Amino acid sequence: MEELHCVFLHRDDPRSAIKDLDIAAQFVKEGYSMVIFPEGTRSKIGEMSDFKAGAFRIAQKTKGPVVPVCIRGTWEVMCPGSIWMHKAPVKMQILPPIDTSGYEKADWRALPEVAEERVKGGLASMQLADPHH
Repeated sequence: MEELHCVFLHRDDPRSAIKDLDIAAQFVKEGYSMVIFPEGTRSKIGEMSDFKAGAFRIAQKTKGPVVPVCIRGTWEVMCPGSIWMHKAPVKMQILPPIDTSGYEKADWRALPEVAEERVKGGLASMQLADPHH
């Protein structure tokens, strides 16, 4: 995972978490992409949780774009609390990027909600396209 430049966030220790976000921001500045799950944890029932603002600090530090991605079905592959993986259909949709290059303070505060609403809309359209999953 380190060779892939993965950064594991220490959620139990706020100081370590800030350092982790700084490391992730440095990787982004070096040209690497970061995949962040802004809900903070996996769903127990497959429903989307609220986005946490801390996940967007990397974009704020780098002024990089945020690319929302909708993923459906992963909770069926490996349920929280289980070590077993199961075969299940997973669908993914990459949405248009959110350009943060000209963001001001108010824009940064609104970004988690903007991204969350885009993902909710994408998931809803995926549901309409495939109502059986």
